[in-house]
Amino acid sequence: MKIPELKTIPITQHYTERQSFLLHKMGIENLEDLITYFPFRYEDRTEISTLTDLVFSQETAVIRATVTAQESFFWNKKRQVKILITDHSASAELVTFNMRGIDKLMPVGQEFYIYGKFEFRFNKIQSSNFEFEPIEKFGSPTSLLGKIVPVYRVTEGLRQKEFYKIIKKSFDLSLKHIKDPVPKYFRESRNLLDKISCLQQLHYPDTFSQLEKARVRGAYEEFLCTRIALELRRMQEIKTTKEHRYPNKDILTKFKQELPFKMTSAQERVIQEIFEDLNQEHAMHRLLQGDVGSGKTTVALASMILAAANGHQAAFLAPTEVLAFQHYKKIKSLLEILQIPCALLTGSFSTKDRQPILEGLKLGTLPIIIGTHALFQKEVVYHNLSLVIIDEQHKFGVEQRGMLIKKGENPDILAMTATPIPRTITLSLYGDLDISIIDELPAGRQEITTTHVKKSQYRAMLDKLHKEIHKGRQAFIVCPFIEENENMVNVKSAEQVHAEFVKLFPQYNVSIVHGRMTQSEKDQIMKEFALNNSQILVATTVIEVGIDIPNATIMIIENAERFGLAQLHQLRGRVGRGKDKSFCFAVNHGYDADLRLDIFCSTTDGFVIAEEDLKIRGPGEILGVRQTGVPVFKLADFAKDQKILQASVNDSQLIFEKDPKLELPIHLSLLEFLELDSSFRVFSG
Repeated sequence: MKIPELKTIPITQHYTERQSFLLHKMGIENLEDLITYFPFRYEDRTEISTLTDLVFSQETAVIRATVTAQESFFWNKKRQVKILITDHSASAELVTFNMRGIDKLMPVGQEFYIYGKFEFRFNKIQSSNFEFEPIEKFGSPTSLLGKIVPVYRVTEGLRQKEFYKIIKKSFDLSLKHIKDPVPKYFRESRNLLDKISCLQQLHYPDTFSQLEKARVRGAYEEFLCTRIALELRRMQEIKTTKEHRYPNKDILTKFKQELPFKMTSAQERVIQEIFEDLNQEHAMHRLLQGDVGSGKTTVALASMILAAANGHQAAFLAPTEVLAFQHYKKIKSLLEILQIPCALLTGSFSTKDRQPILEGLKLGTLPIIIGTHALFQKEVVYHNLSLVIIDEQHKFGVEQRGMLIKKGENPDILAMTATPIPRTITLSLYGDLDISIIDELPAGRQEITTTHVKKSQYRAMLDKLHKEIHKGRQAFIVCPFIEENENMVNVKSAEQVHAEFVKLFPQYNVSIVHGRMTQSEKDQIMKEFALNNSQILVATTVIEVGIDIPNATIMIIENAERFGLAQLHQLRGRVGRGKDKSFCFAVNHGYDADLRLDIFCSTTDGFVIAEEDLKIRGPGEILGVRQTGVPVFKLADFAKDQKILQASVNDSQLIFEKDPKLELPIHLSLLEFLELDSSFRVFSG
């Protein structure tokens, strides 16, 4: 939720130097940051309980009790006070430490409301962490009892009570500046709170029902404004025209003829969608989703060949050197037949090796380049970059993607992901993109049998591994960490597993690869494995994407409970790439992850996996929001707010139908609200 008017008012204008310093540590710079800094939980201090109930429930709640006596005891050589209380159900002791004047604040014979957690200690009911108020103050404006109390994440040196006062002051300073970006028509038709009521209920909820109404209103606003911002961006992109770049399509027929396999109908359909985009008068902005092994690289290659045949350059950006090298090998073998030059460029290249590649890119004699972050370094100059392909696009920051895109003149952009994105996220975060989905695997791909392995089943799994290797097949074993850590209980490291399997299978070569190795070391190990010079490869997640070993039929994931569903699915995709039946074993060594692992074993459909992963982990983990610049919604919940999202989509469409340019007065506040952070931009930043 944004309030542009408040973004210009720094907290230093209204708060002390100490408070401003502490708020700055919490990421709060201005009044907008402060008033939209929402509690992370709420305490229900409205219900009155009894001492007996609290002892048995172990909950923290409010009781009404009378002080019956006061006692002294010594702790740390200092006199401390013990307050004895009783309600109609039991008696208890309030044990205080360094609470000056508590004996005067809680005199004998007076009644109080007390909020705390009570438990049996030394055969007595006691509490040492409590709050109290005289009964006449209960529920008053200054009281923290008798109401729903927000709890904020604060930094050291800033207490909750002080932060409550800071928030209260922010309301007094902000109310006259707040405009409502949601048109009145939608507030009334959707039964939504107005903006000010929403903010008040989020910080000072009257009831939990009103709190949820406020959250729903906030979620709707976040979705609606995001959708409108995306549509405005799409409109702006349509206004930006480009030259007709790709008139010559003849080479595509030859490309299809030279492929060593027949493309699926899904690949054919997606290629057609991309080519139609490429020949529009505005630049392509398309997201290509395809499950593991669905053939996205072939589709991307067809696009690059079209660019090259028409005298333009195409850049293929991959997140890791291992993946870039894999793509390069596959792409180079096909381009050689078509006599189209291409090159690989990564950060590990020496100055001597880089020089001819940089010259070819600058002169235009090198039409296709595959590489990593090295593709957008300052010294890399392109002759006429017209097509940018970003593989595993969520692995890159917004600025990184933007740096490569700016190397060309309004280039066409194709972003690819093998992590299927749930429809909910697609609706809200990728509304300014055209989306293609490859929903069909190539013919001949073997279904992968996936098994959830418990400790008692480990030996049977090893027997299966031995049988497969004896047949001449190969196996991956993936571990969450490189080396042992004494703080990690029941966790198998790659080094530990490698040592174990060297002993278990002395007749075979067992190799290991992980992220601390140099690129040349990793490449050599992968090359040896690809040649079947080693039969078992123990690895960390460096093999998560892009590794293509058709002879590998076994994937063992140690400590599978430590991986997310989407990552498990990616790892499983390293097998099942040849003609032989493949197997994936998810080994659970520790946490209670039966539900998640059972979901993983029950389906190989990436979109089903993605939807379940969204419910379990949320969009931040799936998309890497910290890295990608995708907005972090404060109130919207992708997993449970699908109806709210759909309502916002429908309403945004209605707004543009009635007012395509957002010119009517009712939308003025909405336009101000849409001053989104530059980090939001999916592609160009």
